[in-house]
Amino acid sequence: MYDTLINKYGYPKDHIYVLMSDGYDPANDRNMNTTPTTYGNSSADLDHDGVTNDLAGSCTFSNVEAVFTNWRAFLTTNDQLFIWATDHGGQEVGMTR
Repeated sequence: MYDTLINKYGYPKDHIYVLMSDGYDPANDRNMNTTPTTYGNSSADLDHDGVTNDLAGSCTFSNVEAVFTNWRAFLTTNDQLFIWATDHGGQEVGMTR
């Protein structure tokens, strides 16, 4: 989606705010879907330019809440706000957020 917003629709990078996975934490955070099962780290280089500075941080509840609080202060009725969210699905007993 990051690549599409930049390259197809021409949005400047500084207008795109990405919270992803565990952010810049170098620890493994995704299943690589291999046999035997191996794990890897999600890339922070979303536009594949060799520079890993495309994230605003990790996707935690408090970070998402902070983003919306920040946007409330400067977004106007003339602005466009596009929100794209995805997750792995699944169930956990007792999850509230």
